[in-house]
Amino acid sequence: MSEGYYTRLFKKYTHTSPARFLSDLKLETACACLASGLTVTEAAQKVGIDNISHFIRLFKQKYGITPKTYQHSYCFNNNPPQN
Repeated sequence: MSEGYYTRLFKKYTHTSPARFLSDLKLETACACLASGLTVTEAAQKVGIDNISHFIRLFKQKYGITPKTYQHSYCFNNNPPQN
């Protein structure tokens, strides 16, 4: 069976691509890291994204705010954004 077959099967049952699923999982983990007090750089590295600009761009694309804004919002208001 081909890679394409497994990709289509994955998308059929999860309604998302494997790459998007992994990216979302990384960003959700990064949110927990930011809430625990790690810096933006530390959170990005912890989830395996070494390019900080790319991490910030992905985060903002998913949540509509920067990781730093998320961290301040979460720490001071305990009100994480909805995705």
